[in-house]
Amino acid sequence: MINLTIIFSVFISAQCCSSQLTSAPATTSAPAYDSRVIAILDRLEKAGKKIKDLQANVRHELYQMIPDDRQTKLGLIRYRAANGKSNAKFMIFFDTLIHDNLKLHRKEWFCFDGHWLREIRQQTKTVIDREIVAPDEKIDPFKLGEGPFPLPFGQSKEKILKNFDVKLKPARKDDPPNTSHLVLTPKPESRFRKKYKKLEFWIDNKLNLPIKVLALDRHSNQITAWFSKIKINKGIKDDKLWVPIPKGYAYQKEPLTKQ
Repeated sequence: MINLTIIFSVFISAQCCSSQLTSAPATTSAPAYDSRVIAILDRLEKAGKKIKDLQANVRHELYQMIPDDRQTKLGLIRYRAANGKSNAKFMIFFDTLIHDNLKLHRKEWFCFDGHWLREIRQQTKTVIDREIVAPDEKIDPFKLGEGPFPLPFGQSKEKILKNFDVKLKPARKDDPPNTSHLVLTPKPESRFRKKYKKLEFWIDNKLNLPIKVLALDRHSNQITAWFSKIKINKGIKDDKLWVPIPKGYAYQKEPLTKQ
């Protein structure tokens, strides 16, 4: 699995990839859930099904307990849902890094065309193309349990409840306004338990989409993403989802390993 979280970092540190996630097996008796939780997950799934494309500003923060290091990146995400002809696609662009109270202008691009993941780093002048999906493979790589890039948009209620215990938390003063705060704890039989202690979604009660997501991994490292200025179904063309190799950049290509 790519070393990214179920939120947004899913796209960012594509250092390695493994087989697809599988949903946790169904248990003999399902726990009783707060009816408010069920209603929120229903709205989340329904809203996600209506998304053909999405654009948003993003603030991505990584906190590593050891060595007590915090890095924040600012940028933009564009996403286009799968259709009958192609898998889902996305482009993420960062132009600002905040670290040790320094604000640095460093450009990075992460583009997925439904087949290849392209990573471009201005600082090192490098481009790496990684083959994530086989050429003839038709999957939605952003669905929980179906691919390497789970997104917080439009996830299946059924798969969330199979993999996580979900609770609704009372609103706090520092929560984003007009949101519902869900805490997801991986179930013992879920493969997510090996990676995460918990996930948290703050879901906008009007858009029915997450505008803040937090993931705490098994090493107590924390990743948080904030989404703002969300635009839905405005039409995103291919040239807004893919970046050509800049002149003078070193290039590397990593095809899928044949089994």
